[in-house]
Amino acid sequence: MAKSKGTDPVSRARPFLIPIALACAGMLLAGCATTAADGSAPAAESAQPAQAAIERDPAVIDRLGQMSAYLRSLKSFQVTSQTTVDEVLESGRKVQFGGTVGHRYVAPDKLHTFVRTDRLWRDFYYDGKTLTQVAPQMNYYASVPLAGSVASLFGTLSRDYGVELPLADLFTWGTAEDGIDRVSSATLVGPASIDGTDCDHFALRRGGVDWQVWVQRGAQPLPRKLVMTATDVPQQPQYTAQLNWFTAIRPRAREFTYAPARGAIRIIQVPTVKPQPPAASADANANRHRRAVAPAAAAKAKATAPASTPVIGSVTRTLPPACVPVQMSGVVYQQCRGSYYQPQYVGTMVQYLVVSPP
Repeated sequence: MAKSKGTDPVSRARPFLIPIALACAGMLLAGCATTAADGSAPAAESAQPAQAAIERDPAVIDRLGQMSAYLRSLKSFQVTSQTTVDEVLESGRKVQFGGTVGHRYVAPDKLHTFVRTDRLWRDFYYDGKTLTQVAPQMNYYASVPLAGSVASLFGTLSRDYGVELPLADLFTWGTAEDGIDRVSSATLVGPASIDGTDCDHFALRRGGVDWQVWVQRGAQPLPRKLVMTATDVPQQPQYTAQLNWFTAIRPRAREFTYAPARGAIRIIQVPTVKPQPPAASADANANRHRRAVAPAAAAKAKATAPASTPVIGSVTRTLPPACVPVQMSGVVYQQCRGSYYQPQYVGTMVQYLVVSPP
């Protein structure tokens, strides 16, 4: 049974409202939840193979439009997902990392996101005025003034700060940002079950990214699983997310404004050097997903290990031993023997800039 209604899961989650009937038409008929003459559900084997479907099936596009419209009709929700992401190492070897991602949302401009993966723990708070990124294990946070809807937030963060929030499409489907007009292939694969929920499985292609989307049947056409494959990388790495939905929540406004924890250290969020204006012809979503599963070497910041005599202006991801935080003129530094390091976010990664003694 879908978890689209239920108790507020926020305490358990931490460590597209207009019902839309799903019509059966055209090539989509084989994947609809019809009933056989004997009253039993049709067998999965009765679905037509995906390769026999129209390359860009209008019925599939229409079904995705229903999903998008339903998502946009929701005034608040929480979605949590179990995720896996493939990363291609510099050696060419592909490795996989797991994690949990969650979004807690109130339309149009409130969002709390948590990311807990094998290598990254982050929280993001957006109250329509300020975006704060928090590294709870390091007790660092950075805030930047931002305004606008949550749908526009994802593009701004990616373009201006190099921050890629996961599952952005849940907020951009059904908007001018969704890129549905640039989908070159859209086919029905067949019926499927995700966590006991009856779904239809669709395959899409856009740019250098292949998509698979499992959409819940019935009056709540929610996406229940996503798989994205970067087809322009030889190893074809994938990102997978299995989604659990809670649409009956009513979050409080204060949940979206960060209140610094005891001892929390405020650092800076470094903007990208050359912000690129949004281009109407560019498929920003496809580019974002391509980056999400691109080789690790392309995403690495040019940071080095700490040297015995650090060079002013160099950056490192790790500090030498025996460092203590010191605050001068409202700025926090890490003093490591005779050297000073200024912590800063570059995208979602914490780096340390070697500076002159303040």
